Amino acid sequence: MRLIGEDDFERQNCRGSWRADDGSGYEASWQYDPATDRVLFSISQLPVDDQRWIAIGFSSNRRMPNTDVVYGWISNNQPRYFDGFLSAYAPPSNDENNRGTNDVILSKFAKIGNKMTMVFSKPRLGGTDDVSLNNVYLVFPTKPGFYLDPGAILKHDGTPTIGPRVDFSNCDHRRGAVAAVSPPLPPSTASTCEGGWETNDGATYRVVWQYDPSSDGVVFTVTVGRTDAWVAIGFSQNRRMRGALVDYTGVNTDETSEIRLLAAERLANKQTIQFWKPRVGGRRNDFTLHDVHLILPTKPGRWSERPQFAMGKHEAAPTVGPKVFFNTCVARA
Repeated sequence: MRLIGEDDFERQNCRGSWRADDGSGYEASWQYDPATDRVLFSISQLPVDDQRWIAIGFSSNRRMPNTDVVYGWISNNQPRYFDGFLSAYAPPSNDENNRGTNDVILSKFAKIGNKMTMVFSKPRLGGTDDVSLNNVYLVFPTKPGFYLDPGAILKHDGTPTIGPRVDFSNCDHRRGAVAAVSPPLPPSTASTCEGGWETNDGATYRVVWQYDPSSDGVVFTVTVGRTDAWVAIGFSQNRRMRGALVDYTGVNTDETSEIRLLAAERLANKQTIQFWKPRVGGRRNDFTLHDVHLILPTKPGRWSERPQFAMGKHEAAPTVGPKVFFNTCVARA
């Protein structure tokens, strides 16, 4: 494996990034989330053709054997991703096939233009056939090889680069992206640019929103107190379901989507999604987030992914929540 020197990067244990200089377009970034004790990774590449895999590895000794790896590809517009392990100088074995567990949570896997991007989170402390993300080297296969459906990959075209060493054990385990959002406020006390709403029991449904002037968008965090249903929030100009814009969970490979998923977790008896949405809608079916009512499906239905992703009808009529006016936040920024 090709090494880069310790002085070739600025070491950032809890957050950082790396970019290849070999023309491959390979980029990687990482950020620790103390709320879940997981690390969010984003890797991008300009593949030579549509038959190449994309990956990132985690090594405790700078060598290929005993390296944890997350890899995948997009075949027939369907993303495929795997949590694997390299026990030798050979293709990785799938953790699930070795009676291990796939503990990777995929947030996004898309090909836009000629760029492939994969975003996922991985626990800091690994399970079976997983390397703990404490004091490990990141491994960047900037010259990937071909893949073979349903789950095999061929040798890389070039020696992977050993990147920076990271140690997420030194990060603050008490605060996180989702937890750091201020607790929801009753609608009567919510401000124009940030606020929240929750059901009376405080557990069934909860949403928090906050305008971000640096990106001219709004970060929404939505939590539902069950794990067998979809999570969603809607935006309506007339308080009615017909004509309302809805954002919901799911891995979205639609290159025209303007939603940027920041986090998605299923813990205990609840699910949480956090996403960014631009203030000004870009497509015909996207509203500008000004003078619109939030639509809150507090009793969501079930979902299925076979033969294709589908949402079941909600179990009770959604609640029409507060009206928001994010255009007024621009003048304040």
